[in-house]
Amino acid sequence: MWMQEASAVATGVGVGNSTFPRENEEQVCDGDRAHRLSFNGGPSIDADTRGSIQAVVGKVSETSDGRQTAELTVTGTSTDGYVEGVGHLQITLDKNKPSVPSSLTANQKEAPFPATQTMRFYPLFILNDEVFSSDTPVDVVNSNVKSFPPEPGTVYVLTNDVTLVSEKGNKIDLIPGEAFTITGK
Repeated sequence: MWMQEASAVATGVGVGNSTFPRENEEQVCDGDRAHRLSFNGGPSIDADTRGSIQAVVGKVSETSDGRQTAELTVTGTSTDGYVEGVGHLQITLDKNKPSVPSSLTANQKEAPFPATQTMRFYPLFILNDEVFSSDTPVDVVNSNVKSFPPEPGTVYVLTNDVTLVSEKGNKIDLIPGEAFTITGK
């Protein structure tokens, strides 16, 4: 059966959950983290761990050009795993830093999805019991989100360089690239 694109959007066919999120809606998504990082300027390594990210929806409105948009706030993130050659790594939300605005915005005014989702927050890394923090939030983006919550397989990319520093002066540099893949809700 052939269906025009506008009909597909109206019925939700092929666009995941075509309902835009509601204010105060909370979502926790499990996923795989795939960070590339460098410790104290050394070679880059893959830090593949499992974890989750949690967000709450704030104000839902329209952009000046008529696209649906929702304010998001990352309220939690957790990762716990072992990085080969480096050691035990935990990633959490740095509760000593202010929350930063995140968003979900439709790519076109005719439909809520696909949309661009940007998740911004200050991470706290704990590597072998040494705590690393950053003065710069991470920006993790997907410009083709098909639903909210995002469906499994949705990949988010770190778009900015971030350096985390410990009280001992050690540094972890996060390298832009694939960062988080949704595995479930």
